[in-house]
Amino acid sequence: LKFIRKIVFERTKSIENPRVVFKVIRKNGQYRQLEIVQRSGNSKWDLAVQDAIKQSIPLPDPPKDEIPTLPENLILTFTPRE
Repeated sequence: LKFIRKIVFERTKSIENPRVVFKVIRKNGQYRQLEIVQRSGNSKWDLAVQDAIKQSIPLPDPPKDEIPTLPENLILTFTPRE
């Protein structure tokens, strides 16, 4: 995903591996609306991921050969150490 490169977060300052979950809702034929589903407990990580996703909106559709019917929502989960 193109927005992973846009996440600005100093991994060395966090010994934890916070997990944040976002939902991107499909509106008017594009994935545009962003909602947080689960906060990580690290507001800096949450904000870094949110900013990166927002910079990439509208998100591209998933490949049709992998997902033939486009879902109404994309659930995206992020940790700094995947």
